[in-house]
Amino acid sequence: MVKIDIHFGEDKKVSYNLEDRNQTEEDIENEIKNDILPLLNIKEKVGIVVRKVNEDKYEAAILTMEQLLNKVKEQDKPLIKQKNPLHTFRTVHDPIHVNVELPKYLWTYIIDTPEFQRLRGIFQLGTLPYVFPSLVHNRFGHSIGVAHLASRWIRRFKKTQPELKITDEEVFCVEAAAVMHDMGHGPFSHAFEHGFVRKLDKEKYHVKWDHEMASCAFARKLIGNMMKDKNNHQLKLEDKHVDMIERMIMGVDLDKELPDEVKGREFLYQIVSNSWNSLDVDKFDYLARDTFYMNNSASATFSIKRMLDLSRVIKGHICFKEKVADSLFSDIFVPRINLHRQIYGHRVAVSLDLMVGEMIEAFDHGQTNQELKISELFRFDDKKETLLDRDEEEFLKRYSRLIDQVLLADIRFAIGEEFEKAQRLLNRIYSRDLYKLAGCIPLVDLPEDKAECSQAVENKKKVLKGIFKNKGLDEQIILHVQKYNYGMGSKNPMEKVYCYAESNPSVYYPYDIENEQALFPSKFEKTVVNIFVRERKYLEKASSIILSKDVADKGFKGKVSPYKSPVADLHLHAQNPKTLSFSP
Repeated sequence: MVKIDIHFGEDKKVSYNLEDRNQTEEDIENEIKNDILPLLNIKEKVGIVVRKVNEDKYEAAILTMEQLLNKVKEQDKPLIKQKNPLHTFRTVHDPIHVNVELPKYLWTYIIDTPEFQRLRGIFQLGTLPYVFPSLVHNRFGHSIGVAHLASRWIRRFKKTQPELKITDEEVFCVEAAAVMHDMGHGPFSHAFEHGFVRKLDKEKYHVKWDHEMASCAFARKLIGNMMKDKNNHQLKLEDKHVDMIERMIMGVDLDKELPDEVKGREFLYQIVSNSWNSLDVDKFDYLARDTFYMNNSASATFSIKRMLDLSRVIKGHICFKEKVADSLFSDIFVPRINLHRQIYGHRVAVSLDLMVGEMIEAFDHGQTNQELKISELFRFDDKKETLLDRDEEEFLKRYSRLIDQVLLADIRFAIGEEFEKAQRLLNRIYSRDLYKLAGCIPLVDLPEDKAECSQAVENKKKVLKGIFKNKGLDEQIILHVQKYNYGMGSKNPMEKVYCYAESNPSVYYPYDIENEQALFPSKFEKTVVNIFVRERKYLEKASSIILSKDVADKGFKGKVSPYKSPVADLHLHAQNPKTLSFSP
């Protein structure tokens, strides 16, 4: 308990007690201004001065402007001290989090730059606006929301747990990583990455490239500019902070041997991209944002704010109060898999992703200008280096041009017969002549090891491809592998959720899965091969092959379900999309 004595008028004084010992002088000043002043009926313009007496007592004075000026003249001090940039904010409205407060240095050095503003031109959900017309929100708004939540979380830890000794620079790194984590997305997001880049010749191109690599390149450029302008932000940024931001964007595997700079500070790397249990602000925002735009509703079944407020850092890890931990599975992990099943994995959305990937490939193949050829961004040279390795600035210059509508315009208005295939695919998308889902084949008994599982899936795809080839359909079908899980592959994500009791907040313990086993599904991941046909006339033939003896003899059990979710039989806590809701 801390006592606050407030002096005002002619020798008048009021006092009150403050339970939170972690309040700063600035916090107390704001509390007096907002809560105490209206009760004292002081009508003239005043200023507030707060001084710490000892650990248990603060004194404050409410002074008239004349008294303040006299005090300044006596002490020969400036009237307004320079504010810590960490506490200077700009507030904007957001439909999800309402009032979003972000420090001004994020706006000055990152958000208000051409590189970041590019995100306004990239749909958050790729091709889904062509399926659900209301889902037109962009990567820009999502990035702002993620930064808001990250800022709120790390600043709460800094304020309530001073023993963590979180520096201003660490706060900045978390906020910067959060706002820049998606800057590297290409046009149509994952359709570009998985449908085009990953399908290039792996001997000639960097097919394992992902958008986080480009995000880190943008981060190096923008933070580098900020470091050159250090006199205007007071932060003591060094190269190690750029490395920290990159790790936060890429994610750190906390199961492996950790670098010395990460040990004991694991919580810093669990806020933006959490590979430990996948509970991070990126997920919190997209669950809330995508659900809001899908439902056009802000009704709440779960509060992000409550979850952030009921967490603390114990022995380097973010832990949750036991009463909020009980709801994490049903309020976060279940809505996640339901969105993947019902929205992100919608059969028409997958069809569009496949068509967009092939459209970009056809356009790139027809392009003769090497500077405009998209694949050149990822081509290896003799040293197995890409343009990003050789000339980062040139890579970012070319890559920045790749946004949704610019790419579509380039394809639509390209001149030359070499672009006919790409334009034909674009016209099919516009006229709704899409690839059709003939059916699906669930893959069972897959290894739990990630590498072994990937290899097993590829082997099964080759077997299926051979069956369709023997029937003369290998050029007409696409085998698309889709995984549905709760965020941690085949594992229960609650296995790595740590909890603490209110009675002993300095000790954490793993979530008690054994006693809650009845609430969990029997499996946490299902893998299916969706079979799409490029032309509707082959739909019936492909469906008959899926149900044929040839497929059954290879140990597969196919389903012909062109209008049904391919994972409808997975034991899930399924919800109707119209009832899904998630709030800040």
